[in-house]
Amino acid sequence: MRLINQLKKRALPVLIIGGAVLVAALLIATKPQVEPVIAKEKAWLVSTQVVQVAEAHPHLTLFGRVESLWSTNLTASTPTDVAKVHVVEGDNVTQGDVLVSLDDRDAKLVLQQREADVEQAEAKRIAEKNQYKTDKEALPREENLLSFAKKKSSVLNG
Repeated sequence: MRLINQLKKRALPVLIIGGAVLVAALLIATKPQVEPVIAKEKAWLVSTQVVQVAEAHPHLTLFGRVESLWSTNLTASTPTDVAKVHVVEGDNVTQGDVLVSLDDRDAKLVLQQREADVEQAEAKRIAEKNQYKTDKEALPREENLLSFAKKKSSVLNG
């Protein structure tokens, strides 16, 4: 019994593989033979024409609009309003032409403020210079007062 079980365990896989090989060989041997398809090249009918050299000047009238390939956005260094536009789209311009004028009221206000700041700084410098001169003149008097106070303190202490 034991021998039969061992034989079944070993023989069964061999039989399955052998059967599969036999079926594959049978399928390969009985496959249908297909005749190869021969592709035929298409033939195109062509007509010919005799060409003669001649000068031709074609004339074509077109209507449309010509636009430049380049465009640019103009910006100012400070944010401000445009006071006047001197050119419009389509006008011819050359280098150096004024295109727009900007409102300068804000710039003038900033300039006045900066000038006032400069005047204030100059006045502060003069005041500091005068204070320095006064302090320099008062220094000998303050030193004398200090020496008198030290002498008075030394006399009182001892």
